[in-house]
Amino acid sequence: MPILQLDPDPGHGEAQRVGEPDLDGKGQPDLYVLFPTDFGSDGAQMQALYVHCGGDRYAPVWGPEYTLALKVQDTRTQGWHDVVRREKAGTPGAPANKLIGMRFMGDGYQDADGKKQQR
Repeated sequence: MPILQLDPDPGHGEAQRVGEPDLDGKGQPDLYVLFPTDFGSDGAQMQALYVHCGGDRYAPVWGPEYTLALKVQDTRTQGWHDVVRREKAGTPGAPANKLIGMRFMGDGYQDADGKKQQR
């Protein structure tokens, strides 16, 4: 996948396009990107979702945040696809992953429990 130049630059290096989901159901490809040189202490990578705004413009609707993976779901909230992110959980002796559902809530994705992610 090609490297992208995002404007404004979120400050995490060059972005790599992972996928082009239609998050808002408008028939235009939105962007799922990761920043391949920016890793968290638990192996998570900086990732983000951007919605297509027309022409070559995109606006962030989640992230950039450290996470292991994002997966767009078939279910929808307010017309937007729900998304699940995978995070590390457990303890060093018993590592595990947890899945956190996210829904679009007007200006971006929030955890399904209502917690908004920091940007």
